[in-house]
Amino acid sequence: MENEIKVTLENNFVQVISNGDKNYKHVCEVWSKTTQFCLENNCFKILGIAKTTNPISSFEAYDHTKLFLELGISDKFKIAWVELNSKFKENIKFVEFVLNNRGFPGKVFDQIDTAKNWLLDDNAY
Repeated sequence: MENEIKVTLENNFVQVISNGDKNYKHVCEVWSKTTQFCLENNCFKILGIAKTTNPISSFEAYDHTKLFLELGISDKFKIAWVELNSKFKENIKFVEFVLNNRGFPGKVFDQIDTAKNWLLDDNAY
């Protein structure tokens, strides 16, 4: 499957669609485009929706920390992520674990509506 990255401004959040095979190059492209879009639109709530066909490796999951530092992703951001391919939910949960343990924002959800509700709730985190 060809990779797809689509970043749009919805009502009160940035929506990121990231489908296809995942590798570190793809992850860098997703987060570079996303952070640039957030800065341009002064909107730091991100709803990520992915349908992965081939996940990143566990080793590459650790590289998210360096990438988030380089891009300036901080606690100003609030990230809700949904992986639609149930075969790879554990992979994205591992990325969440790595990032959260290093103080980066983000939470993985099973359902888009649940993720969106959490994202838009200013009291949730």
